[in-house]
Amino acid sequence: MDNNHIERVKQLQQEFKKKFTEFDKNLADARLISRGVIYKIILLCSTIIGFSLTLISLSQMGIHTDINTLKLSWYLLLATIVLGFLSLFVEGRLHYALKWRSFQVQDYDKGYVYPFIDRIKVWLVCAYSLIFPRNLVFCRVYKGTKVKKHNELLNAKAVLTLAELEKLTFIFENLFIVLFITGLIIFVMSYR
Repeated sequence: MDNNHIERVKQLQQEFKKKFTEFDKNLADARLISRGVIYKIILLCSTIIGFSLTLISLSQMGIHTDINTLKLSWYLLLATIVLGFLSLFVEGRLHYALKWRSFQVQDYDKGYVYPFIDRIKVWLVCAYSLIFPRNLVFCRVYKGTKVKKHNELLNAKAVLTLAELEKLTFIFENLFIVLFITGLIIFVMSYR
């Protein structure tokens, strides 16, 4: 081996190491989002318990409340908490799965028409990737170029599908805001 070849190999190794470091950082960032959800839910649960005690104290002082309206506001606020948790959880998982899948071998062919069964497979793998983001479905070592090419196409479609699913978090956030404001208004209206 000549020195130019050795230098080129070293340069490729450094580039590969840099890409892996960036990939690991992106995966860690995605995991931080999911972990932050747990902290926020614990904080919300503690706040609800404290707020419930405050409501009990206020009812002892003679403040009149409409129980049915108060129940409706609690249901809306509970839906807000669940939707907020779901939004953050799905966002973290989507980022993690998308980063992992996009790092795997893929081949995007604009002219390829995916048969119905392949679209079902892609959707199932995307759903599975939300539960277990780091999987090797469509990304194994396959015998034969035809099977390999087909799985690379399916992985590319999975990457595109996961990228499209990222829009879900914005829908969840918008619903979260609407539910929160509605629940807060109804809560205030329950006191006379």
